[in-house]
Amino acid sequence: MGRSHLMHILKQVEAHHNSERPHQGLDNKVPIPIVALPSAVKPDEIQCQSRLGGILNHYTADAAA
Repeated sequence: MGRSHLMHILKQVEAHHNSERPHQGLDNKVPIPIVALPSAVKPDEIQCQSRLGGILNHYTADAAA
């Protein structure tokens, strides 16, 4: 645990904050837009992208869907 570990954590949190987490002040949209999910997504088509060992999670539809 040192400076490089802290920088890694901060970069992960920043990426999650700017590209995955909805923002109330921006009409519940992320500053860096992502591709919208199809309207009918099956549970087995959902992919979880974990950051920091599962502390931050973001869910998207499978690209094949």
